[in-house]
Amino acid sequence: MFQIGAWDFAGGMIVHESAGFAALASLWMLGPREKQNANPHSIPMVVIGTSILWFGWFGFNGGSALAIGGLATIAFVNTQIAPAVAMVTWMALDWLFMGKPTIMGACAGAVTGLVVITPSAGFVQPGFAMVAGVMGGVVCWTMTYIIKNKTNLDDTCDTVGVHGTGGFLGTILVGVLSDPECCLNAETAPEWCANPGTVIRSWNQFKIRTICAVVSAVYSIIVTYCILKAILTFWQKPLLTDKQQATARDEYAFGEEAYKIAGVKNSPQSSVHYFPMVNGTNSNNNSTKR
Repeated sequence: MFQIGAWDFAGGMIVHESAGFAALASLWMLGPREKQNANPHSIPMVVIGTSILWFGWFGFNGGSALAIGGLATIAFVNTQIAPAVAMVTWMALDWLFMGKPTIMGACAGAVTGLVVITPSAGFVQPGFAMVAGVMGGVVCWTMTYIIKNKTNLDDTCDTVGVHGTGGFLGTILVGVLSDPECCLNAETAPEWCANPGTVIRSWNQFKIRTICAVVSAVYSIIVTYCILKAILTFWQKPLLTDKQQATARDEYAFGEEAYKIAGVKNSPQSSVHYFPMVNGTNSNNNSTKR
């Protein structure tokens, strides 16, 4: 793709878009769970994970400059602006169409902005990073809503809506939001150019980016389909049964649970049992006063 003139600053196309469409192929092949629980397990954990991811993304994008300097700085700044704007955009859409903003929506919006800006973090001005954040928030929110409400895809972590759609959009936006033609020549480019001598916004670059985005998506779907087809051929039961799905994953695999919850009795697979509490005492205790 680089040989035909495609530019991808930090791997948004080959990492995020590929992962998103690989997830789409997986959802098609495996189908939904029998009983879907849309409630998040732990919102505080989601916030912590998103914060760690956001922090690490500065190294992911800024480090793609390969040296400390102006290019790393502008990639760093864009990596902060785009997710912040996308987060606010996602929350606004939740508020407008769902009645209230949510923490989960804020985290999804932040990751969306990070994904969208990755291909162009070192090619665009901070003002256009804001545009990318808004566009990413709107497009990915819409796609996530459609997947959850209009399809049978069981996309638990919004991988298709956020990474697949965001990576696809971010790949195309390189040809739309990059610096103008005056930045093409590194020797005569103005000082304000983000990355002179590399890529500029143009109709030709837009076409190249669109072709690359489509090819990357199709390639990921086909390869993932082939891998899963081979797995399903030699291993006929990759999915958990209904009973196993109703059991905590740690309990099914290791015979233990991550959390001890009063009132929940473990399956016979585990040697640890929990009994309901009655008036603050253990109902299994023979000395419990009646």
